Amino acid sequence: MLKILIVDTDIATLNSLNSGIGDTFECVAVHPSKDIEAKANAFKPDILLIDLHAPAVRQAKTIQPLTNLACGKRVVVIFTSEKNDIDTKIEAYNLGAHDFISKPLSDTELAHKLDNLNTFIEERESLINSAKDTQSLAMTSMKQASHYGYIMNFFKNLYHSNHIDDVAKLFFNAMDYWGLKACVTFRLDDQVFYSCDGGNSIQPIERKIFIALENAGRLYSFGNRLLVNDLHASFLIKNMPKDETEAGEIRDIVAAVIEGLEAKIVDLKRQAGLNLVTERLSNTIHNVKQGVNSHSQLVSSVITDMIGSVASSFHDLDLTEAQEEFFHDMFEKSGERMMAVEDILLGIQEQLSLLSNQVTAIIDDTTQTPKLSVPTESAEIELF
Repeated sequence: MLKILIVDTDIATLNSLNSGIGDTFECVAVHPSKDIEAKANAFKPDILLIDLHAPAVRQAKTIQPLTNLACGKRVVVIFTSEKNDIDTKIEAYNLGAHDFISKPLSDTELAHKLDNLNTFIEERESLINSAKDTQSLAMTSMKQASHYGYIMNFFKNLYHSNHIDDVAKLFFNAMDYWGLKACVTFRLDDQVFYSCDGGNSIQPIERKIFIALENAGRLYSFGNRLLVNDLHASFLIKNMPKDETEAGEIRDIVAAVIEGLEAKIVDLKRQAGLNLVTERLSNTIHNVKQGVNSHSQLVSSVITDMIGSVASSFHDLDLTEAQEEFFHDMFEKSGERMMAVEDILLGIQEQLSLLSNQVTAIIDDTTQTPKLSVPTESAEIELF
């Protein structure tokens, strides 16, 4: 029901108005000599029906507290006056009136104006609520956009990280950005790494939690903590927000973060495998090169000794000139074929060297050291 505060110097008018519209609206009648502001804040009216010529009301300073109550409610003002000239109406408007009614007041006219003002108040409240909802939606969208922008930058920096320590620093920078305390573990084959924010050592009970709840699912909540798991990475949030909306936002964020961490740990394993293959390939190339050189020296020595021995023994074998020429040509052709084999081995060596250089170039291209910022504030870790 519409609440109306009536202020008038005439007691008879107060009683008449109260009885005339009291059945339709919730009314309270007050004489100007009373503390109107206190009464208004206590009653919290929707409409203030007030005598323009009341001594205390004619001061502009009195109207403002009555139209904007301490509780935050905005009041619609209707001024009443025995005068109905243009100057009186302008004075009422300057004092902040939404409407003006001349005395004597007609119950029918007043009821009609109050109904119209009631519609105005309802539409105004609807617009105010709609504006608040729009503003809240805009603020939420801006907040989410900020979060997603940071996540994209987090992924970008992860891409350029080439060491497990770099990944941990990026993770704790992100947790600090969202005001979260956390610890993290990375599982690389037979090696397990643990790290906590602020450079603190992981507590034994936190290590046990990681091991016990490794297969507890992607998101596991207990108390005000949240454990986030993947195959090669897990982290524990130790101060989840109590507000369910904020907690939901954090769950969405950490679900994206764990995806990035998991992908990066798998990438680091791939890089480590490529580095190992490259190292072994380089060792193989070095061994092949030494083998080719040894083979080349041995073949050259054997051919030289063989041709020299045969040439010096031709006169002892009593061979004809044609036989001597045949054997000489045979040994030379055999030597040429052996040298051709050596050329093939050298070609294989060059191909292996080229492959090694290409693998090294790929690794160098995908592993660039990023510039990382270290959190400046440390936090004490308390699990229980």
